[in-house]
Amino acid sequence: MPAGYSSRCKSCNSLHRLQIEAWHNEGLSPEAIEIKLREKFGESISWRAIHNHFQAHYDVPAEAKDRYYQSQANLDAKADERVSEIKILDNVVQGKYRLHQVLDALFRNKLAGFEDSEAPVELPKLPLAFVSLYNGCASEIRQTLKQKAELLGEDPQSKAAETFLELIKLADDEGSGKKDCE
Repeated sequence: MPAGYSSRCKSCNSLHRLQIEAWHNEGLSPEAIEIKLREKFGESISWRAIHNHFQAHYDVPAEAKDRYYQSQANLDAKADERVSEIKILDNVVQGKYRLHQVLDALFRNKLAGFEDSEAPVELPKLPLAFVSLYNGCASEIRQTLKQKAELLGEDPQSKAAETFLELIKLADDEGSGKKDCE
């Protein structure tokens, strides 16, 4: 049974439940806990009731298993959320890149024939709105790719933080006399 509580369990309802469980974790038998509880706190709970408490309401492996599966579910949900955010960013980049390509082709057509000329020529005026849109698309693409790198932990700050944590771990290992066994 998983860890729990019963309103009928004397150990569950004891003011000294944490102490009872601490003694159990120290390896004391239910009989020894009964004696210590009576001597130290004047509380009378039979060793059988203490034993039953640990059988029914203090199943650490089952509780650990439940928490592990819940942790995995939480991890999966957060990972799915992160992947969804990355996919959205990919879609934004694709859309902006297509628009950027269209504007680039438009500019190239407008400027065709001027690239090969050696004589000074007056270039045609490009509409400011198109130039602003072109530059804005490029800027948004760079910003979105930067956000994606941050979400993936591939940005320079994340890499620097990982390196710093490795250095701290290495210093701790050297300070404690541990040797790298790998």
